[in-house]
Amino acid sequence: MSDGLLARARAGDPQALEELVRRNADWLQRNVRRRLGAAVRVELESRDVVHDAVVQLLQSGALAGLRDEEHLRALLLRIVQGDLVDHHRRRQTRQLDEHAALEKQRPATRPSQHARQQERHALVRRALATLGTEDRLVLEARVWQNRSFAEIAAQLQCSEDAARMRCNRALARLADAAERLLGGESVDLGLSR
Repeated sequence: MSDGLLARARAGDPQALEELVRRNADWLQRNVRRRLGAAVRVELESRDVVHDAVVQLLQSGALAGLRDEEHLRALLLRIVQGDLVDHHRRRQTRQLDEHAALEKQRPATRPSQHARQQERHALVRRALATLGTEDRLVLEARVWQNRSFAEIAAQLQCSEDAARMRCNRALARLADAAERLLGGESVDLGLSR
């Protein structure tokens, strides 16, 4: 990036900023598409994610501290990553709420079964909240979206075996978290895949 273009963008020149964004938009959109995954691509357009990232960059005031084009790309990518994590969290919460609503509509054969089922769902939601973002995303993809390990591997950019291992580890961490929440009592979450 020319120093003049960067200096003009820092000084608030909209044409200079537009040129910087235009020069980096295709690169950022490719990176966004790779991170979105097929299921999320239905909900989000990569162009919209890139646009939102640029708006956030402008609102944050970070433009004034840009060192070079690589720094611009890194900042935009970090903003995109944060937005995607937030989107996944909202989506996961929405899916859990929808699942809970469906479960409430489905009559249990006995009130005690229904109560146990509701307790298990609440426990899973609380245990999920204690996990890291990657664990939650892997579990969402595998357990609630019923995606194959090949699809998960493509989203995570790793091998199928690595995706399977990550899923198994995330399930183990979820079970451990649930047991901790129950004070050490063993529990079957009914999620093994």
